[in-house]
Amino acid sequence: MLIFLLRLKEKGHAHTYLDKLVDGTLKSLISLRNRAVCSSAYPAFYATLKDDKRRMDSRLAWCTGDLGVSHVLLYAGEILKRRDVTERAYEILGKLLVSGYCIGRRS
Repeated sequence: MLIFLLRLKEKGHAHTYLDKLVDGTLKSLISLRNRAVCSSAYPAFYATLKDDKRRMDSRLAWCTGDLGVSHVLLYAGEILKRRDVTERAYEILGKLLVSGYCIGRRS
């Protein structure tokens, strides 16, 4: 959803709620980061229980977890001209490289 909203912004669409939606969605995405030290920065899914389940590792995949989140954050940083968001994306990607992930398998 965030990429769609950012693409609208990039193409020059102006709507009273577009900036609010982008900002709120970006804040939500950033807040869902794993709280525990894991090999992944973001889990593949989120529990709907009231317990804090943000302590789950996820495998490397294009559709869930760190690769997708880092892509969205890089794009958001570029479109919104927000260095802090871009730096978060590079932090996630750097963690992937250091942890030894390679094409979906851990080496």
